[in-house]
Amino acid sequence: MGTVFIRLLFVSIGLLGIWGSLYAQATHAFPYRDESNHYFPEAFIYQYTDLQGEYQLVWLCYNPDTREMLYIPNDDMLKAVISYPNGDYIGYLIDENGQKQTIRHHISEVSETETSSHHDFYQLTARPQDTIIRYREYQHNEPIISWAIDITYLKSGEKESIYVTEDFDINTYQIYGFNRLFGDMRLPFSLDYIGILTKKQMVTDIKNNPYQTAKFNGHTATVYHFDTAGYPETEKEDTN
Repeated sequence: MGTVFIRLLFVSIGLLGIWGSLYAQATHAFPYRDESNHYFPEAFIYQYTDLQGEYQLVWLCYNPDTREMLYIPNDDMLKAVISYPNGDYIGYLIDENGQKQTIRHHISEVSETETSSHHDFYQLTARPQDTIIRYREYQHNEPIISWAIDITYLKSGEKESIYVTEDFDINTYQIYGFNRLFGDMRLPFSLDYIGILTKKQMVTDIKNNPYQTAKFNGHTATVYHFDTAGYPETEKEDTN
């Protein structure tokens, strides 16, 4: 009886050692638990037409807990641009000497309290009966409903029709703010409705605008990590 007990005790100790080792490995295997590693479990996908007339996709990865949004530019040096909920946009790059650098811009409207506009420059006409329905890629039974809004720009007389959705709990100004950055930190298509739409209204389609080819392609689950370890701190720089 005593021998059996001792054997069971050693087995239990051995299992605890294995579980402890596995736990340590599992903790190490998830780098987003470290402050320098940013984890993005979902993505908003936009489609646009490039200068050669080819369809291209842009993934805007998102973390609903930290409210951070990540864009990966098509650039050898600029590895990522992260939009932070306080209005900061930080570009993480590695120069030709292999040195890590950062570029910081600040878009104040992203974090400021939304205020009503006098609409001196545009007029909005909602058409809620005109809707477009898509389905989430990883939850096919959940529709994404967008409705139409006609925008008339009063000074130029130009008009466009856009479709917007409020089905996502995000600050859409973080998406639009990418278009107020410089160089390759900007999105490769124009999508800026800061001050025109509310922060809840995400554009999914644009009609009657020959200069605009952006279109919401889908929303999906993903697993993406970006490690900011070794990048220097940035100085504040306002773009507006």
